[in-house]
Amino acid sequence: MVIALAPGPLLVRSREVADYLPEAMRNWDMIVAPEPTKNSFPAYNDDDLLLSSLYIDVNVLSVAPDVVLVNDACPELARILEQFSFQVVPVRRRHRRIFGGGFHCVTLDTVREGGPEDYFS
Repeated sequence: MVIALAPGPLLVRSREVADYLPEAMRNWDMIVAPEPTKNSFPAYNDDDLLLSSLYIDVNVLSVAPDVVLVNDACPELARILEQFSFQVVPVRRRHRRIFGGGFHCVTLDTVREGGPEDYFS
């Protein structure tokens, strides 16, 4: 999993993705997300349909070049992003594994100020 947070920084599930990045992104800063733990999620029954992996919280939403929405159940991820000078907005989304998407996936189209940017020039 790779999330471009802004021009330059990438939030990644693990360093192993580096070999699979497009050439234009290989010099970007990789921010490695902490390993998720099962106790970060509500307890589910064995017959509950879980539509996403334990890594669902890597799917954050950038709302500005330096502002990121992060699940409030992920304080370690928030601290890591703050170390990279991001302003973290904690938002509660408790049952995200059942609904099958992180903030980026479950957000409707976002209207942003300004025009398109070329991240690769």
